[in-house]
Amino acid sequence: MKSNTNMVLTDEQLLQMGKLAKGEINTIYLHWTAGPYGHVYDDYHLCIGKDGEFDAPVGMMDLTMTLAHTWMRNSHSVGIAVEAARGAKIDRDGAINFGKYSPPTQAQIEGMARAVALICCGAELPITKDTVMTHAEIADMDGYGVNDNDPDMRWDLLRLPNVVNMSGGDYIRRLANNYLTKIKKGGEKSGIK
Repeated sequence: MKSNTNMVLTDEQLLQMGKLAKGEINTIYLHWTAGPYGHVYDDYHLCIGKDGEFDAPVGMMDLTMTLAHTWMRNSHSVGIAVEAARGAKIDRDGAINFGKYSPPTQAQIEGMARAVALICCGAELPITKDTVMTHAEIADMDGYGVNDNDPDMRWDLLRLPNVVNMSGGDYIRRLANNYLTKIKKGGEKSGIK
């Protein structure tokens, strides 16, 4: 559901939220909203704006809240979505059209990776395929992915614009681990906002 209002979080706020959720969260699921830029949805703990900003529904300061972002996997998990992919389509051959209205931007992907790194740093979670997954990856595991015949198929972040030879999940995890290294080395001095 679209949130009527939102607030922009800082890196420090997100890091603190991760610390407060330590021991209570064990997985982060990555999505797109399938809506236009600028629309924040309260199904997610955090939405990533077109320029990489951290948009959250007003009052969302608790990553341990159970929200409706990933079928059957909402307990002890965090949902993060890029505000993108309105009109995106995938055909039977796997060809992707990200839509003309709001394809995921590189700034959004970087923002998502930075958010994952901050939350994982605070919560002391490793960034692996077991702890950070795209909706496409978990949908494949749970039987409603691109290779299944489910009418409610999900393929969020299966692949990304301008990224070849790597899945969306692998790319985001790689970026997130790079950000995590920078955070642990000193944050702002290393390029973290």
